This record gives sequence, structure tokens and C-alpha cells, in this order.
Amino acid sequence: MKVETHKTGEDVFPIISLGWGAQSFALAAMSALGVLPKVAAAVHADTRFERSATYEFAKKWTPWLEEHGIKVVTVRQDRHKTPVMDGWGGVFIPAFTIGEGIKGQLRRQCTYEWKIAPIRRWLQKHRQGRKVELWMGITLDEVRRVRQADVKYINNRYPFLETKFWGGTLMRRSDVTHWLRENLGDDAVPSRSACYFCPYHSKREWRDLRDNGNGDWEKAVEFDIAIRDKRPPYDLFISNDCVPLAELDLSTPEDHGQLSLWDDECEGMCGV
Repeated sequence: MKVETHKTGEDVFPIISLGWGAQSFALAAMSALGVLPKVAAAVHADTRFERSATYEFAKKWTPWLEEHGIKVVTVRQDRHKTPVMDGWGGVFIPAFTIGEGIKGQLRRQCTYEWKIAPIRRWLQKHRQGRKVELWMGITLDEVRRVRQADVKYINNRYPFLETKFWGGTLMRRSDVTHWLRENLGDDAVPSRSACYFCPYHSKREWRDLRDNGNGDWEKAVEFDIAIRDKRPPYDLFISNDCVPLAELDLSTPEDHGQLSLWDDECEGMCGV
């Protein structure tokens, strides 16, 4: 897909979509240090269900960004809707379903309700008629996620995929994390931002949540139990194995005596 570039000027409103993961934080840090052009603000849509590590990281680095001229804005949905918990008034997460021998998945409403809509409300209030240039932290290994906005007043921009910034090359996630470590230190590389109960977690991510989640694993297990009977006659699960999260096999090949052919750095470069 073609990546559009736009010249930032007085007629545009440059904003970073700040998820507090490595790529979006790096965009904000690069803008703060002058590696990338200055933006008007970095806007974070708080789902209220982020991992504890994400909230801790944001608390630590928000003052640093603002001291370096990047305004950090946190937005939330107008009305607090719990996920698949309040009958038909809740927000659907893409939970996995099973019943009568059939497996499926609920449609996903959470991204729009908790992230896109709150950010767009803030943009409409503050853009003052200007075209919004929404910077997205997508790297080469995630290029499949590139898309243009479905509203005319927003142009999505992908700085990591613009060769003019990187000497004719494109940035991968491993390049971004290397830059963060080199310029801000090892503690400037955050864990992946996502809701603690996200059904799109891989087993590796569930394992990390269990071992390093600071209580997030227990909350995810509790959540998984709570949604089980919310869409009869189907049972709901946040694991795609359609088993209770507490019973999910999170062992690795190494646990069974097999050697791993890939280390973390290679997995990051390959987009695993």
C-alpha cells in the first residue's frame, strides 16, 4: 500500500496517536528531541484496562515529554461501558465463542469505542478547521496495518515508513527499540500496550502477563470467568483455545526439553 506523506505546516494539525507502546512512544520521543518535526500533541486513548506496566511507564515518561515540548493528552470514552458485561449495552470485545460444536468470535467494538471515537472527539474540538495529520507508530514489519483514515479531515501519516527521515531506509521495530535504548536508556523500552484481557494475546504474551503482570494475570482470569455465560447458548473465552484462561497451557518448547532456534531479537525483526 502506498504511504502518503504530507508537509507539516500551519494548515495542518500534527498529532501523534500515543498508545504507550515502543513505536508510538518513540515517535513522541523523536519529536521531543528534534529527530522528527514537532507535533501539537501526543494523544493517548485510555481504555481503562491497560496493563499495569503501561500505566507505570506513562506516569514516568509523561513529565519528560512535556518538559521537552510535547503536550500529552489523555482521552476516554464519554460513557464508561464495560466489555460484554452489561447485557446488550456493553462493548463487544473479540472474545472467542464455542457452543453446539461451533467455534466463532464476537465482532470487535472496543477499538472504535475506546480508542478511535474518543480521539476523534478531541480532534474535532481542537483542530480549529485544520486538516489533522495523525502520526501512527507502524514500522516495516507491521506494514500490513497501514491504511488511510475513513474521514476526510484526517490524513494518517507513518513516519517510520518515510525514507526521508532514515537515510533512504525504513524502520523496523528492532530499529526503534535500539534507538530508544541508545538515546534514552533500557528503561525507555515499554512492553506492548494492550488491554490485560485482550483476546489477541499470543501464548507468549499470556505467559508474560502471568509472570510479570503485577496482578494483571489475576484480573484477566477473573474477567475470563465473568464473561463465560454472557452470550448464551455460547460460552465466551479470551483464549482462542476456548478453554478457561487459568487452564491454558503456556509451556514453551524449551519447557519440554527442546532448543529454541530463535531469540527475542530475531522474533522482533521478523514481526513474530
